Amino acid sequence: MAPGPGFLDWWMNGLMLWLKPAARVRWCPPQPRVWLRANAEGWTGWVGTGAPATSVVALRELLSRHPDLPRWLLLDGGNAVRATLQLPLAAIDHLRQTARYDIDRQTPYSENDVAYDARVTDLDVAGKRISAELLAVPKTRLDPLLERVGQDLGVALHGVDIADAEGRPLGVNLLEQRAPLHRPWRWINLALLAVVAIALSLTMWRSVVNARVRADNLDASVKQQTDRARAITLQRQRLDDLVGGAKKVQTEQSRHADLDAIVNALAERLPATVYVERMSLQDGQLQLSGQGASAATALSYLQANPLWETPSLSGGGMNGASYGRERFSVAMRLKSKGAR
Repeated sequence: MAPGPGFLDWWMNGLMLWLKPAARVRWCPPQPRVWLRANAEGWTGWVGTGAPATSVVALRELLSRHPDLPRWLLLDGGNAVRATLQLPLAAIDHLRQTARYDIDRQTPYSENDVAYDARVTDLDVAGKRISAELLAVPKTRLDPLLERVGQDLGVALHGVDIADAEGRPLGVNLLEQRAPLHRPWRWINLALLAVVAIALSLTMWRSVVNARVRADNLDASVKQQTDRARAITLQRQRLDDLVGGAKKVQTEQSRHADLDAIVNALAERLPATVYVERMSLQDGQLQLSGQGASAATALSYLQANPLWETPSLSGGGMNGASYGRERFSVAMRLKSKGAR
């Protein structure tokens, strides 16, 4: 494929030079073109593998059907002078400019007398060498054909190629001044590309907005659930406090009821000669301290009661300081409510 204008064309052609010819034809087929070839009767034109058009009317109809395809002139191989060049690998990107210096040495013409181009025929990456072929056509042969194609068909050519032995293009372009390509769909394609870019940008922006909305909703949901969990925890704590307070109140009420019953029972059993100075209740144990005529007598009054059991003196009786009284200390175990 001949190099086209623009950076992308140059870059693609540079990449294709690294492919073998068979792979290049398979993976990078040339752009469709309208081919024109001069013969003794006039002109022959075709596109790709389509049927050739031989008359001027058929050729003009062919050209009108493909206004956006480049027009190329295909010359017979006998019109060109061909020479093989051995060049360094660095010359592959500037092959035509490098080959111009070999025109005087490899052909009987000067640079100004020929239209020329070069193509890579072999690539030796290991040896950093390339084999190239220089093709030069005298302008005395080419210029009349260019004038003729303009007069007969009114065509501005985009390139001139050389046919090989089988009539296929070699992939060079001898034309220095090339007509610009007519691309009626360029602006439509650019507009469509702009629409696609805008739509893609809007889609991406909408995706970002949706993601942010989902993230905000998730944060709000998490915050709501956190607040609800905190409220439930506070309610549970309040309930535990209320239950604990109710239990404490119930315990105190029960304790007060037990104390009232114990005091009443002691008042009924102990005579007036026995004085209780101190009474303590802890862990189901009742401790009485007081004075009486005799500690053993005080103990006898406390036997066989439904509120307590196993009364016993926790210490020996001691004589009081006056009136011949004896101090005593009695320990008893309170009965459970179910055993009373």
